[in-house]
Amino acid sequence: MAFIQDNRTIIEEIQMTGQYKGKTAYVFNLMGRRAGFTSTSAYNDIREFNASGGGATAVNTELSNNTLDIVSSSASDGGAGIGALTVKVVYINNAGALLQSGVITLNGTTPVASVLTNVNAVLWMEVFTAGSNLTAVGNIILRISGGGATTEQISAGGNKSLSAKALIPTGYTGYISNFFASSQGAEQVVRIRAAKDSLTNVVGTVYNFVDTLSISSGNVGIKEVPMIKLLQNTRIKVSTISSALAAGNKVEVSFVLILIAN
Repeated sequence: MAFIQDNRTIIEEIQMTGQYKGKTAYVFNLMGRRAGFTSTSAYNDIREFNASGGGATAVNTELSNNTLDIVSSSASDGGAGIGALTVKVVYINNAGALLQSGVITLNGTTPVASVLTNVNAVLWMEVFTAGSNLTAVGNIILRISGGGATTEQISAGGNKSLSAKALIPTGYTGYISNFFASSQGAEQVVRIRAAKDSLTNVVGTVYNFVDTLSISSGNVGIKEVPMIKLLQNTRIKVSTISSALAAGNKVEVSFVLILIAN
């Protein structure tokens, strides 16, 4: 299914010029993946690390002025290893500034301490340089310094984190445009959620539903979304209810996020 015409025109202008109607603008495709579920009645946030998958038991999406460190489960990530050597983290700082980034040199299973400070939200991280493997050998964990809560992970064999979450930076308005989901092994009810009032768009603390896709096992859903508006400082995530908990059940999601300067 193609983009609806107005959305496509906006995205094309931003991709070609870096602006929309003279204002600085960005387009991102935010991806998420989950394998393993803990409930068939409660929503499971889309992320690559969870209790049944052998990773961290929780993701800290509500960062505020934190310092982060990074570590891999494999000595082959870092140094002269064959895996990931450096990782680039894209984040929003505690002042709400747009898209800060930092490149971190890994040191295998030894944590690299205090690599990022004043972090309010991590959008994603990805392998920046690598050895012959070209991907991470172990699970690369970004966490609150000192072994605190995990905020992002690049899974072994991958090169980018897949958590499908974001924060609209200060000075920008966000728009969600187009939504994709696929399922393997179980029916999934996948919903984009935003911490805002659905009537007024005022930023809140409850992650309300803003769009949904119901996907049967082995199928793919693509939905044209009519530019859902999100004010600055709104947090976004994607959650799903799985019809079964069996090992091997998986869901993949992505959505387009447009940011336009106010």
